[in-house]
Amino acid sequence: MIDDIQERSNLTRNQLLFWAGQKLRPSEPLYNMVLCYSIPSRLDTDRLQAAWAKLVASSDALRTVIEEHDGAPMQTVLPRIDHTLEIVKPKDPGGWIRERSQQLFDLNKRLFDGALIRIADESFFIYISNHQIIGDAWACNLIYTRLAELYDDRPAEFPPFRQYLDFERENRGSMRYQKAEAYWKQQLHETVEDMKLYGQAPGATTRGRRLTARLDRERVEKLKAIARSKDVFVGTPDLSLFVLFVSIIFAYLSLISGARRLSLGIMHHNRVTKSFADTIGMFTETLPLRMTIAGDETFRTLIKKVTNGVLDSLKHGQFTTGNPIQNTNYHVSFNYINASLPDFHGAPVSAEWVHTGYQNEILDLHVHQSNSTGDLVLEFDLDSDLFSEKEQREAMRHFALIMDAAATDLDAGVDARIDHALLMNESQKARFAALLSETSFAFESEATA
Repeated sequence: MIDDIQERSNLTRNQLLFWAGQKLRPSEPLYNMVLCYSIPSRLDTDRLQAAWAKLVASSDALRTVIEEHDGAPMQTVLPRIDHTLEIVKPKDPGGWIRERSQQLFDLNKRLFDGALIRIADESFFIYISNHQIIGDAWACNLIYTRLAELYDDRPAEFPPFRQYLDFERENRGSMRYQKAEAYWKQQLHETVEDMKLYGQAPGATTRGRRLTARLDRERVEKLKAIARSKDVFVGTPDLSLFVLFVSIIFAYLSLISGARRLSLGIMHHNRVTKSFADTIGMFTETLPLRMTIAGDETFRTLIKKVTNGVLDSLKHGQFTTGNPIQNTNYHVSFNYINASLPDFHGAPVSAEWVHTGYQNEILDLHVHQSNSTGDLVLEFDLDSDLFSEKEQREAMRHFALIMDAAATDLDAGVDARIDHALLMNESQKARFAALLSETSFAFESEATA
């Protein structure tokens, strides 16, 4: 069905999957991408609204709407969209943000939203939201960056998303694309069993809750030192940390589910040129990474497998696999983010990725590294219909325990079997419970829906 519609549509294959997913869940904000930027400074609101108007007028992605013609979606760039940046001062800013983040976008009308939330005379949030069919998290940060440049009357570049549309369509006929398609068809030919987390099978609901934890400095330094070691390092510090966390996630999923053959969705930014890196639009691909955990698997051997799997996946990352509801490729996804945000008119800025209370997977894990401080923050989005808040907190502590076990083994050069390191048979449960009670994991904040 998707292949047939794609021939009659001018959407990328990735955009087409977002369109189809929204058609299946028309009353749920599954694809709302929402970020809030905290600015501890006095702002000129008239100047900011003028900068916002220039931003919208300059971005073809923000002026894009989706219309259906004979059942096929077509994207059109409107010559103009009148949208004034709303200025609000709610009594409960957090509640306002949660409620606003769940507002549905009408695909054939405006697909973005923005507001300035006044907390005090020298404290503001810039609220930016868009449907993922026109922009990913990277695009949200670009919107913020371009807004900051326009506010200061600095030059702001707006490469058109149209360039990527032409690139993607031309790429479909290339030998490289055909090789990538063949690779993913081979990879996904073998189905994997539905993963049961703590005995719970995936449900049909999409409600979720986010719990956030900031790793203490000792953990951060140990993990980064391991990522730099010769047995783990691959290419760049960020890619090395990415591989390390993916390996820990596979160990965690195997131990809590009992499954040996696992699948994980890993995020790939897919911005393969400098121009694309500067373009507001939807580029991110989620690649299904399949892994078999051997009976004698150690963290070190698992990292080698994951490294090869990640590199192969990224090599073939230009083909969109999707995650169809009827034949799910993965139930858990992972995203590693290391984004550098410029100051806003000289004021330091921090960003929060807002969870709308809806998600597609049982578990989404996001690891954020602060470019300025080097801190690591973990965000766990867990299905709130399958797991109570208490069970979600326990799941986070289990992850911390497995992460610490991996760090200890790798740091000491120990090759203990993963399934002997922690759990999950009956004789180990008492020991695991004792270890869990001694394992600290500082909860920074939580978002509930």
